[in-house]
Amino acid sequence: MEVVNNIDVAIKVQGDPDLLLIVANNLVGNAVKYGLDRGRIVLSSEDRGQKIRITVYNDSRPISEEDKTKLFRKFSRLRAAEGRRVKGTGLGLFVTKEIVAKHGGDIWVEPKDDGNSFIFELVKCGEEKE
Repeated sequence: MEVVNNIDVAIKVQGDPDLLLIVANNLVGNAVKYGLDRGRIVLSSEDRGQKIRITVYNDSRPISEEDKTKLFRKFSRLRAAEGRRVKGTGLGLFVTKEIVAKHGGDIWVEPKDDGNSFIFELVKCGEEKE
């Protein structure tokens, strides 16, 4: 798997570093677990004014609209072929969403033609929470 890190090293967000590390580990870990063999993972950041947007993309089977509604729920796991070969509790994305929300941010998934982007936004350092 190829990992491309396009995150601007100068970005700063308001938040607990230990909790945000859990968010990063969950999203990157899922990108590895559910990504295609020899696929790509692309990490990127975007300054959106008062917030910073982080995107974790991986080459994989695009998530259906029906499955999108199940992603961030407690103990929820998708019943895809890839999901059967990957162990988990169904708590990773639930915990990730809770941490992002407690930091005044939001998280969602955007299926692409050849993969999925998990995107979250956090308040930029020095900015007020909305």
